[in-house]
Amino acid sequence: MTRHFIHYVPRRIVSRFPDDPSHPWFAEAQASSAGFEQPLFHTSRRKTGPTRQIREGDTLWIVGQIFSPWGVLAPGIDASIEVERVEEAGDGKLRFVASEQSQWYALGDVSRVLPLLRSVTAAGRSNPLCQKDVTTVGQCLQSIRQLESADSLQMHVEALRRQPLNFISYRICDGTRAAFEKTKALMAARQPVFWDRWCLPRRLAERRELVSNEALDRHLMKQIASAGVVWGIESPAYSAPGSYSEKEKHQAMQLGIYQPVRLASIS
Repeated sequence: MTRHFIHYVPRRIVSRFPDDPSHPWFAEAQASSAGFEQPLFHTSRRKTGPTRQIREGDTLWIVGQIFSPWGVLAPGIDASIEVERVEEAGDGKLRFVASEQSQWYALGDVSRVLPLLRSVTAAGRSNPLCQKDVTTVGQCLQSIRQLESADSLQMHVEALRRQPLNFISYRICDGTRAAFEKTKALMAARQPVFWDRWCLPRRLAERRELVSNEALDRHLMKQIASAGVVWGIESPAYSAPGSYSEKEKHQAMQLGIYQPVRLASIS
């Protein structure tokens, strides 16, 4: 029988990224085209508690939340890791290797679902996972917890999947804040969002590591093809020749799903 676990990972929008290859962010080297279609693994350094109970066949739900200089987005389900095997490094760190059934999810507000979940203690007692106020979700999920049931999470991600996707197209250099505000407004309207600060492999979205241009192109065009709307954040640098935003806008206009967003009309 599949057991379900849950863990919280904060996402941070920063202006500078580490360039030292010895930095811990670079410790888990991956192929440049890896991780776009599905998560590859999740790691934990916890040496006690439910973390050590996870086995092959279990599911690990990753709750994420984006922090930025302009505010914090509501938490969402980042991914579900269907554990294919568990590997332990010499320092005791565990790596939960993801099977092909593992999935990334669009950004969608899960704050109403989290208070419905219950965790299971080591003694078998059932406790609320979080209180009704989930602004402190990072505190109640800072370590991996075992869930009594994941039914509410499964219904949440299925409901997101049935809705048309909102793709955020923008330039990092001058459109990030407006993209954040548009994403926040869409989440408040309970709509799923593809924003690369959430929906790309973390080594690209947060660390700006090199990835395969071909793999990135394919992935972005695939997401646009499945979107209901592409919101173009029309900052001064948007759709500059040779930029990704130019490709995104062109593809969206060809599909008839492009919607311009002027910086003075974010809503």
